[in-house]
Amino acid sequence: MRSKFLRSPVEVLLVAAILLVHLYVALAPANSLMNWYTTDDAFYYFKTAQNIGAGNGITFDGIGRTNGFHPLWMMICVPIFLLANINLLLPLRIVVFLAGMMNAATVILIYRLFEKNKAAFAGILAALFWAFSIPIHTNTVTLGMESTVNALTVTLLVYMASSLDIKKEQGTLTARDFRNLGITAIFTFLSRIDNGFVVGAVLLWALGKHWNSLASSSERAGEAWRRRLRLALLLGLPVGITLLVYLGFNKIYFGTETPVSGQIKRWWGTLPNTVYGFPVDNFAVFLTHLITPQVNIGPWALATQIPHDIANFFELIFKVQENVKTIHRVLVMASSLVMLGLAGWLIKFNWKRFIKLVDRFYLIPFFIGCMAQIISYKSTTYIETLTWYWVSEMVFVVLSGGILADCLIARLEQKKVSTRAFQVAVMAVALLLIAPFCAYILSLAPYQVDPQYAEAYLGGAHALEQYTEPDSTIGTTGGGIVAYFIKDRKIINLDGLISSMDYFQRMRRGKTTEYFDKIGLDYVYGNIYMITESDPYARMFSDRVELIGTVEGASLFRYKPLNPASP
Repeated sequence: MRSKFLRSPVEVLLVAAILLVHLYVALAPANSLMNWYTTDDAFYYFKTAQNIGAGNGITFDGIGRTNGFHPLWMMICVPIFLLANINLLLPLRIVVFLAGMMNAATVILIYRLFEKNKAAFAGILAALFWAFSIPIHTNTVTLGMESTVNALTVTLLVYMASSLDIKKEQGTLTARDFRNLGITAIFTFLSRIDNGFVVGAVLLWALGKHWNSLASSSERAGEAWRRRLRLALLLGLPVGITLLVYLGFNKIYFGTETPVSGQIKRWWGTLPNTVYGFPVDNFAVFLTHLITPQVNIGPWALATQIPHDIANFFELIFKVQENVKTIHRVLVMASSLVMLGLAGWLIKFNWKRFIKLVDRFYLIPFFIGCMAQIISYKSTTYIETLTWYWVSEMVFVVLSGGILADCLIARLEQKKVSTRAFQVAVMAVALLLIAPFCAYILSLAPYQVDPQYAEAYLGGAHALEQYTEPDSTIGTTGGGIVAYFIKDRKIINLDGLISSMDYFQRMRRGKTTEYFDKIGLDYVYGNIYMITESDPYARMFSDRVELIGTVEGASLFRYKPLNPASP
């Protein structure tokens, strides 16, 4: 019996495997479960969602209103973290399984995108790669960030745009299909605000491609323009209204139209002695960022890592020990040229098929949107980009790789390779991906945990509870995990990424002392160099902190208010 949602055994197997893996992690012991959340930033969402549910406003610390997050993931988190009142770990387990569900949906969309365009084998390969590639999983799923829903909505946007072309070819295209793409664009935009570049490019491209769609044979010039205007409104009006509402609400409620976190990271790039990095200041560095395999600064790292992996393989085989850097560069260059040559050869023999899939998958506007997003970061003073910024680029790479795989399959079909051979090859690829993936999951979330490490994830919170008094207010650079688990204390985010616009303005003007005195700051917790030597913290806490000692690997300071309260 065919499932209402899953249309083939391939889809059933993929979804079952993905959900079983995520269920395994969701039910893991607490300390193993916490290995899933590889970034403190996830707990910015979780603590803020918890505060929203508790009626404390849209705040991380219960004091300052903050918009340092992307809206869709926060909306999803709020009802989940109502359950934090029952048990703090319960929402975290739900988030893991929810991430599995969203990842499974992304995988199915990738498969169907290819299958609907008569490239089923390539679709299986692309879906397997997205589902079980460790680099993709670690950067889009095992975070607790918006990256999982972002991948889903970006893939859905491409899928819905491609559906317009398929339905036009089949003669079933209606105005509702344009409206559905416009509504999909809302969710894509809300999943990450910088998706606006991809959304805008895809919608404009769709309008151009379907400029004459839904036209009648007797249509006059005036009627044609009214039809085109209607299509433009169906595509762009939903996300346009959403953008205006988003900007307006932000301005009224938070005092600024755009997320404060992005503004702060651009400000960091103007500081002379910050630990957060340096902005891209010339074209050569920009090009380096485009080809680097470092996933935090390299948008295309999923692709550019491949020649480095090939180079590492040959270095291991031939036991290279001298001139390692030079040999590595030569091997990377050679591998890159071979890969480009192979891709060009495949495209040459399947040019029409290649162009059709590139067109159907909207890869040209997709690429334009990705590059616009990249430039929006790399051409400004923005610093500290992170791995989950580049999810759209990862989707693009997987779709492009799938198209090249289809070109290879088509070439082999021309050589009369049997369907059975393709099936065996797919099974081999699945095994090569799934075996290391399962080992990675078992290592990430073991069910056997040494009792002395059973609550290791609470180390920071417990240590601060030991060295501070109940009802203390503690400022820390970061502090997401500590804020979520600590009891009877209030954590203030000092870097400002999940703080208020008022705090950011004071930080920028060097006027934070009044703010700290007003909220009753008691302690400062963080890296001693960051607090006492680096910008902006050194000037914020100059003569205002007194070192108590090292607590759980970081320094704890007592804050000295400018005007201490009378005893």
